[in-house]
Amino acid sequence: MTRGEAVFRGGERREWVYVALTRGRERNTARVITQARAADPGAGTQVDPELARADLLEASGHGDSLQ
Repeated sequence: MTRGEAVFRGGERREWVYVALTRGRERNTARVITQARAADPGAGTQVDPELARADLLEASGHGDSLQ
C-alpha cells in the first residue's frame, strides 16, 4: 500500500503539485500551511442562526424536514 503526503506553503509551481499529489496508489493527502488567524475575533459567544431556524420550522409543523 502506498500513500502520498505533500506539504504546501503557497508558492509551489503547478507541475510540482501535480507530481506530489499523484504518488500514492491508495491515498494522496495535501497539507496546506496558511497564516494563522483567530477563530472568533469578537468577545464572548454567539448564537448559531441555524438553531433559530430549526425552532421556527418546528413551531410551524415542518420540523420533520430537518432530519
